[in-house]
Amino acid sequence: MDSVVKKAYRMEIFPNVQQKNQLEVIFGCIRKVWNIFLGQRIDDFISIGKSDGYKKQSAKLTQLKRLEEYAYLNDVPCESLHCKLKDLQLSFNNYHRKRQEKGYKKYTKKTKQRVIRQNREYKLTDIQCYPQFKSKRGKNSFKVSEDCKLNSNYLYFNGFRKENGIKVDVHREVKGEINFFTISKENNRYFVSINTDYVHQPLPKTGETVGVDLGLKTKIVTSDGKIFENERFAKRNSKNLRKQHKSLSRKVKGSHSYEKQVVMLNKAYKKESNQRMYNNHVISKYLVNSYDEIYFEDLIIKAMCKGKYRKSVHDVGWGQLLLFTFYKASWNDRFVGKIDKWYPSSQICNHCRY
Repeated sequence: MDSVVKKAYRMEIFPNVQQKNQLEVIFGCIRKVWNIFLGQRIDDFISIGKSDGYKKQSAKLTQLKRLEEYAYLNDVPCESLHCKLKDLQLSFNNYHRKRQEKGYKKYTKKTKQRVIRQNREYKLTDIQCYPQFKSKRGKNSFKVSEDCKLNSNYLYFNGFRKENGIKVDVHREVKGEINFFTISKENNRYFVSINTDYVHQPLPKTGETVGVDLGLKTKIVTSDGKIFENERFAKRNSKNLRKQHKSLSRKVKGSHSYEKQVVMLNKAYKKESNQRMYNNHVISKYLVNSYDEIYFEDLIIKAMCKGKYRKSVHDVGWGQLLLFTFYKASWNDRFVGKIDKWYPSSQICNHCRY
């Protein structure tokens, strides 16, 4: 049975000099709004023990744009600014959810007073998972949902219409109805993520069941003898990364050459992560296409990342592989289960089952 799924297509865009300046203005305004309202939340919580939510901050944003000091915010699409406030609210929701999962108590005014009595400075931003202020050198992005169009390798939305469309590398067909665009900048390169509602037709049933054993020497071994080797991307790229780090250490911090070398280093790390992601996509696609039921062993990956072989565990990318397999299986009416970690899967022969 066909089902409607949300699918995103990430493509590189190539703005000209004028368009780059327009995008930089939008990125700067988005960062400004995020930092202003995050700072207000922190100050309000420290002073009165609670902070405003999205609705109140949205009304404050409208008042802020009327001030002469922040008149430049009117040059940016209004929906992009309000979407950033929604992202801020979502980040706080995720922060409180993670605290509850770990069993921490809620922050109260007594907690703050106890910290002050102990002559310690009360900093919420030092807490793990707490929303952080955005920097110009980090990843920048914004959303647009009104008048989003993709025609003949050009991107059109609010502020970039008619002859001012942005050139995009459409490397595959975009299927479904477009919901919104997310424009982002990474390592001096610009990308668009096109979010669509796509009517997906599930794959035909195969009637096959498989068990998957995860390992470090070989990435996965299936119960019917199929082996996928561990490519060891971190080891393969270590020589280049060491060279980039060495070059960065010789640059003067804050200089133009230092900033250029930071971009080169980030590209080297991005290349490694892209290789690992592609490999996990290939394996997960094979498993979903070949089997109706897929069973993985239930490993505690977070605990293994702190152990003796933490570097190898990070490099092999089990978590990403499981994530890709789960979402592809849900699209194609497949079942993905987990087997107890103490089950002796590595000690059982895949031929004689003994």
